[in-house]
Amino acid sequence: MTTVETALPNSSFLRAANLVVPWVSLSVGLNIIVTSMICFRLLQMRAVVREALTSEMSRVYTSIAAILIESAAPFSIIGIGVVITTAQKGPPALVLSYIWGIFCVESLFLLSEYQEDELN
Repeated sequence: MTTVETALPNSSFLRAANLVVPWVSLSVGLNIIVTSMICFRLLQMRAVVREALTSEMSRVYTSIAAILIESAAPFSIIGIGVVITTAQKGPPALVLSYIWGIFCVESLFLLSEYQEDELN
């Protein structure tokens, strides 16, 4: 919607900010909630595995949770920056929006590359 809004004559990205803030806020919020839920479940399973097996085997769950958090952190932090700067109509809004958009596109690109490698 932001793309359509900014493509109209006599409009700019900052005028379309009323669409950017809720959209990015919901995206970042959902990312944080889903990542937290997955990590919570992994840490629960780590406790179960620790009781049944050695503590060495339970470290795998901690490592996976750390990887998930580290992969979600840049997307969420930049998204929060986009929301703040866009809401304040500051100059860094365009730069942060561009970087956030690259993160969105890059993740899809990496997934498609991974799927192609798996098929070959």
